[in-house]
Amino acid sequence: MPYEGRKEGAMPKPKIDITEAVVHSRKLLPFSSGAHVDRNLPGFMVLCGRVSRTYAYQREVNGKTIRVNLGQVGEITAENARLEALKAKKAIDAGQNPNVTRRIESAKAIALDEAYELYKKSEKRSPKTLELYDTMFRLYLKPWAEKYRHTLESIGLDRPGVRKLHEDITAVVKAKIESEYKKRVEANAKRRVPRELNPMTPHPGESTANNCLLLLKGVYNRARTEVPALPEDPTKNVNWHDDHQRQNSLKPDDIRGWYKRVQALTNPVKRTYWLAVLLTGARRNSVAEARWSDINLEEALWHFPNPKGGEEMRYTVPISRYLLDRLKELKEHNANVFTGERMEWAFPSDRSKCGHLTFPRNDKQGLPMSHSLRHTYRTHSLLAGVSDLHSHMLMNHRIEGVNAGYISRHVAMPELAESQEKITRHFLKLFGVIKDEAPSEVVKKPATVFELELKRSMSGPRRKAQ
Repeated sequence: MPYEGRKEGAMPKPKIDITEAVVHSRKLLPFSSGAHVDRNLPGFMVLCGRVSRTYAYQREVNGKTIRVNLGQVGEITAENARLEALKAKKAIDAGQNPNVTRRIESAKAIALDEAYELYKKSEKRSPKTLELYDTMFRLYLKPWAEKYRHTLESIGLDRPGVRKLHEDITAVVKAKIESEYKKRVEANAKRRVPRELNPMTPHPGESTANNCLLLLKGVYNRARTEVPALPEDPTKNVNWHDDHQRQNSLKPDDIRGWYKRVQALTNPVKRTYWLAVLLTGARRNSVAEARWSDINLEEALWHFPNPKGGEEMRYTVPISRYLLDRLKELKEHNANVFTGERMEWAFPSDRSKCGHLTFPRNDKQGLPMSHSLRHTYRTHSLLAGVSDLHSHMLMNHRIEGVNAGYISRHVAMPELAESQEKITRHFLKLFGVIKDEAPSEVVKKPATVFELELKRSMSGPRRKAQ
């Protein structure tokens, strides 16, 4: 058996009695003298290095050497080291590797924040997604885990606690939203001319609680992939809130009022911003972060380099003629108002540190939140007669099925441009910018052979009756 400290061709060291007195003797076990094996328990040894002595148990199994570190001399007694060696022998006899078992037990005892870091590295995510995850983890998951001194294993065993965490997050967020809305109502009542306020968010706190526990589920299951010995996913005990699909698209009768309020805004940047969000169907941040280098005014194309889902989901959409004119006007306006680095942004802002609009909202002017305009775009693309496939591509939604991978967006761009024009024209009619065309005369199609034959067969008997 190849022990450390034994040179090739050298005589094996005599076996010793590993006792407390022996292991502390520098004369019997000098430093840098290598391995000294116990005479009574084969494989039990003391490894003498340059500055320390370590208890170990070593066995050869199927041609492979398994060495188990039992602890250093001085930190563990010789007798306790012998007991640990016997445990290691028993485990190896049972076909187990004590080193693997130790790693598993150690992994089961890791803290939630360590598992969270492992989860974040498991796959590529966009900076915005990671920022959202970090916020939820910092506000809700990490304080909870620290309060109850939870390890990953104890989280898996604490199913009632995980369910209660979901309920507590719901209650906390709901109370916060209700309190903030109450303050807004009270402040609005004190104004000389009260403004029209949007209603409070329905089902407050529910989506936040669901998202936090979904994050916990992802973190836990990623760790469980590495350590299958962890208990089953504890979020199975959560009473999930219903996924309320927001029915917040603007109705046709509401869109003209929305357009008038947008046109009444004094800030030209925000006026064009809101139109761009509605007429592209893009997400608010993607529009707000647009650079002029992303917008090709000559070819009427808008490139979104870092949408939701990260760079892999980057896409380009055609710009309708009406929006193209508004963007050209905006660029001229920006050149007369802004200077320096802010000129690179399509929607610059003097108030934000980053130089562009960050969280555009004009609910105080009675405008809906920006994401509802994405819902509106999708709904009205249907009313405008645009196919589901084109709507998916224009909004950069994932297309189900294997056929999606065979579609080349740049080849389909002319057809997408026609659909984009159709959607914009639909909105312009609702804005009142253009009028509905008079219905054209119905062109009578030539009769088919079947129709001619049917007409002949039906008219035949009548002729005979005459």
